[in-house]
Amino acid sequence: MIFRFKITSLEQPDFVQEIDIDGNSTWYEFHQFLQQEWDYDNAPIALFHAVDGQWNPQRTFSLLGQNGTELMDEVSVRSLVRAEFHQYLYEFDSFHHRSCRIELRGIEQPDEGVSYPLVYSTKGQIPPQYTGKDATSIFDQAMPDFDVDTYAHTSGDGDE
Repeated sequence: MIFRFKITSLEQPDFVQEIDIDGNSTWYEFHQFLQQEWDYDNAPIALFHAVDGQWNPQRTFSLLGQNGTELMDEVSVRSLVRAEFHQYLYEFDSFHHRSCRIELRGIEQPDEGVSYPLVYSTKGQIPPQYTGKDATSIFDQAMPDFDVDTYAHTSGDGDE
């Protein structure tokens, strides 16, 4: 079965994206797809929260299973939908608690010859991964004075 999810952002009210994903996919695969589709840096810790009707987290899934969370790559999309979870938060910046809302919109049969996941539709601007002073990658933040040219070698014989 293919699950269609609607993704929205409180930060970017015009952003609406619908994604179709195979129910056998894991939440890790969903995360990887979003990271690639949105052109996000894979470095930050990301979380999925299965939430109740008031958006209160009930179960949390992480990349490493830290702090009592479940592993994203051990839980299928289908298993949570079957457990009656139809709303989720995708916390793409857990340091600043920035997230997008994900809602189940429908369940369909897969189209023959179509590869999933796929973006069904997108409206508006994808929320930026970093904001304000954090608008650079984690590497750039940690190494602001690092100069690649200082450490680059022009030849393999030690002469520069």
